[in-house]
Amino acid sequence: RMNSWTKLKGRILSAFRTKEGELVLGQKPNLPAIAWISLAVLGWLIRDENISWILSMLSMGFGIIWSIMELTTGVNRFRKTLGGIVLVTLLFIIFRAF
Repeated sequence: RMNSWTKLKGRILSAFRTKEGELVLGQKPNLPAIAWISLAVLGWLIRDENISWILSMLSMGFGIIWSIMELTTGVNRFRKTLGGIVLVTLLFIIFRAF
């Protein structure tokens, strides 16, 4: 008989399993993720408001690309869910700004 902790642990771990049953807790970042983070950091560091704004918008664009990629082709349920949450958050930030 499974206790409640074992069931909970199994459910949590299942979110990190691929269709093939492999446990994936982390991956090497892909190009959109690297561009998203790099441009965001540059946007924070650059003092010129115009350049900072452009870098921030490019960062948001790469963040949206990354989130759509994860949502549609993520290796497990966690990555797909993360992609969906990031997409909704970025769209909320963008639409709130305009």
